[in-house]
Amino acid sequence: MRSFKPVLLLILLLPLLAGCGAEGLYSLTVVSDGQHELARDVPGDLLVLGGAVTLAEDATVAGNVHMLLGDLLVLGEIRGDVAFLNGRLRLGPAARIDGDLHLGGGAYSAEPGAVIAGR
Repeated sequence: MRSFKPVLLLILLLPLLAGCGAEGLYSLTVVSDGQHELARDVPGDLLVLGGAVTLAEDATVAGNVHMLLGDLLVLGEIRGDVAFLNGRLRLGPAARIDGDLHLGGGAYSAEPGAVIAGR
């Protein structure tokens, strides 16, 4: 039942998100379990519900990143904000976050050279 709760929450939030964005279009990529490497650009927001995710050095997330659980290694660029609730967030030396970083808990580390343009 534990793994069912995030999915249920996502299903309940999807109708609200459908009207967000230009011309009513909204793009959301959801990652839950396992190992994932995002080697290509992500066109909208990224939601990490668990697992291990690596954003490659040449990859970009065009929107915001929302992380509830899991392990996120950022080597590329995030053009929006990062909201981090729990898990582990690591920024590599070429990582860039154009928006704000909101930390709610978990472990956070940034290598020299990582840039957070917001607050």
